[in-house]
Amino acid sequence: MRNRIGLGALMLVGLLQGCGQSQEPLDFPEDQRAFFSLNKECRHAYSAGANEIQKSRTFNECNEQRARFNRSIDGWVGKITDISTDQGGDFASLTVEADIDDHEISFSTIGTALADLDQSTLITPNSHLFEVLAEMKEGDIVSFDATFLPHPDDARGIWESSLTERGSVESPDFIVKFSGIRPYGSLRETVVKQENGTVDLDRTERTDSQTSHLPSTSPPELTELSTAEPTSTPSFDCRLARTDAEHAICENSTLARVDVYTAEMYRCLKEMPGSDPSSLQEKQQAWIAERELCSADVGCLRSAYGRIAEEYMELSQFDQCQERVTGSL
Repeated sequence: MRNRIGLGALMLVGLLQGCGQSQEPLDFPEDQRAFFSLNKECRHAYSAGANEIQKSRTFNECNEQRARFNRSIDGWVGKITDISTDQGGDFASLTVEADIDDHEISFSTIGTALADLDQSTLITPNSHLFEVLAEMKEGDIVSFDATFLPHPDDARGIWESSLTERGSVESPDFIVKFSGIRPYGSLRETVVKQENGTVDLDRTERTDSQTSHLPSTSPPELTELSTAEPTSTPSFDCRLARTDAEHAICENSTLARVDVYTAEMYRCLKEMPGSDPSSLQEKQQAWIAERELCSADVGCLRSAYGRIAEEYMELSQFDQCQERVTGSL
């Protein structure tokens, strides 16, 4: 179950002042228009293909063009179509959509923590973006900054999440890592953490050289091993942990949550009609042996959980189990 974000613990005073949605035509940046034009041409060329061979060639050419375009997203404009969290609000997912000249494109984070282990696109509570999003709602027009990510399949160029060629060219949804978001028409925000722990919002536009002395507000990498007592426990009893890998999972709240998800997904997949429990058990045991080779290397453990997630996603029962598991956690 995905819960809507509530009000943030920290109120960013004045963030929404003057952010009423304008009825005037939106002013899209030139590079955003160029990217949309490229994708619209791909859509027309794909539709004009006389057979599947021609369409697939167009699809491949489109991916090459997208890869060549690959630039940072800076001040692009769109509408928030989804702000969601997991149960408990440990992370937020975000989708921003834009329509230019009758061609819609979406920009999204990865949807689940397990699939996001290697990319860290999901927005966590220790990020200033989490607090900014807490004051926004679906339907808000925003300006946003982000980075395109490479597709897991190197031949696909930048990451577009559609499962079919047609979906990729007709209604693409690009996986990105958001770095900034603000109400459309407002100045770029700089969020500064004060010595007393409060957060101040500076609405003045600044250059990189002017902000170089400011403390970083970027969230720490997930590869950092948490030294604080974790807020989550894994699927096994940490009091009985024996291996270095198990101790590392117990000491890292992100890995602990992902371990619970993995165990529940495995259990669900085994119980689903049409599944092959023996094959699943064999695969799971082989994966656990692989995971143990990581010892206490958190980065290696994250990658291991990501690999088993990809294997789960290939199973026909995955979607049904995904709904059941996420709803129970």
